[in-house]
Amino acid sequence: MSNMITTGECLSNVMYPNLRFRMSKDNVFTGYDAGPSDSLEVVIQRNLDDQGVSVTILDTTVQLYLGNDLKEREVKGFYPNPQVLQICKVVDKKFEIRSPNVNEVWFLKDGKDGTPVSVGQAPDNESQYWTAVECK
Repeated sequence: MSNMITTGECLSNVMYPNLRFRMSKDNVFTGYDAGPSDSLEVVIQRNLDDQGVSVTILDTTVQLYLGNDLKEREVKGFYPNPQVLQICKVVDKKFEIRSPNVNEVWFLKDGKDGTPVSVGQAPDNESQYWTAVECK
């Protein structure tokens, strides 16, 4: 886990590294091409195996837990009940974020300003992969 994401880091999408992620007015976790990223607090719930861990992710800027809205197919901010998510290492520092026991991942449909983080079947590109970066 230490080489995937730790508390105080921000998410970066491998395919669209220019985007910065923060909560929109509608509490949707969204990529923007300018401005700061929200800082995240990652709490390890339990180790699963060598490939992944169960975690909760708190957006400390707005004090909302990140979770999957499976009806809207988006990553949103929830309070006060955190969703348990799974972070699965892919290679090097790249990882996927998903709900445990569900074959759906976080991804971006495109790299445009204001693109929400979607939840669904893994696309056939690198937009499903994330890295941890220093918050800017």
